[in-house]
Amino acid sequence: MKKIHIMLCLALGILVSGCFTSYVSTKQMMGINQGMTQSQVESVLGKPDFRRFDGDMEEWEFHRDNGTPVLTSEPVTIIVQFVNREVVSMDTFKGYGRPSPHPVVIPPPVSNTVQVFPDNNEPVKEIRLMTDSEFKSFHR
Repeated sequence: MKKIHIMLCLALGILVSGCFTSYVSTKQMMGINQGMTQSQVESVLGKPDFRRFDGDMEEWEFHRDNGTPVLTSEPVTIIVQFVNREVVSMDTFKGYGRPSPHPVVIPPPVSNTVQVFPDNNEPVKEIRLMTDSEFKSFHR
């Protein structure tokens, strides 16, 4: 019976410690500063979830929960950039992942006719422009 209690306590301890590994406080995020080394960032935020690099630039991406680990936490993405293994920038986003850098813009509809206004009180004429498919077939 005593062994069962020890095993249950051990399992509960592992389960509880696993819940806190993806939690980050605002104080921890604010503790990341320019000039910190990669090992210092790792001691504050843990191992990165994603890693990118190009030459001397390296980028670490962390997906964590921000807030209290009970029911009020919300997902957050932290991106830390290093040059020569030192922090040069950090950015945070709500949710998991980086938002799209460019908003989706839907262009207004394009008219394929042009109105010509003559000087001599003549009626207005419409000149129809070629569509893309007509231009491609004409251009061949």
